Amino acid sequence: MNLCKNLESIARKYSEAAPRNNTFWSSFDTLDDLSLNEFMTLSAAAPRRLGRKTVEFTEEEQNILQGIHPTLTTQTPGNLGRVLLAAKVQSPECVEEMIIRGGDDEQAAVVIALNLRDDAAVYKDKVVHACRTNSTIVHGAVSQDNPYPAKYFDDQAFKQLVIKTIFMGLDFDKITNLESRFNGELGQSLTDFFDERKAAGRWLPDSVLKFMKNKGLLK
Repeated sequence: MNLCKNLESIARKYSEAAPRNNTFWSSFDTLDDLSLNEFMTLSAAAPRRLGRKTVEFTEEEQNILQGIHPTLTTQTPGNLGRVLLAAKVQSPECVEEMIIRGGDDEQAAVVIALNLRDDAAVYKDKVVHACRTNSTIVHGAVSQDNPYPAKYFDDQAFKQLVIKTIFMGLDFDKITNLESRFNGELGQSLTDFFDERKAAGRWLPDSVLKFMKNKGLLK
């Protein structure tokens, strides 16, 4: 079974107790017949229809979800449903709408789901734009344990992602493939950011300082 099928199986299992789960799955089964508005309504309604409470996944299920994105192991059935919607819908317009106009949890879900899509590269500019958010939910979904930025962002966008991750207090060590994307321009940005923080009497996290030291950026 592929990852989408496994994700669907888990979401269906843990939404069984939700009183309105059938209304979600009946629409999901005709997903590509839905209009844009119907799709966005279904996404918005997913927590109500599938469940808002976190559940205890089996070890096997946790391994499956971990393989998609580590945060999924602590997600509700409703948010698993949103990831599934974004992964399975054929319409690029629906995916773009979810990235641009979805709520924080919806944007986080679609950013995770892009790693399950064959057309993931198409949405690069939309994901870069989403990174301008001040939401740690959205930015965390992009920057933390997500291979998407390292794979598709250009150097400028990746550099901005790294600096903003530090600025927002998210985990620097969870930026996927940072080592392979490091270059002189990123090194200079880290040095400038370090100097700004130092001048303001503030310090950078130990993980950032260790990385900079290893790259010869600190005297």
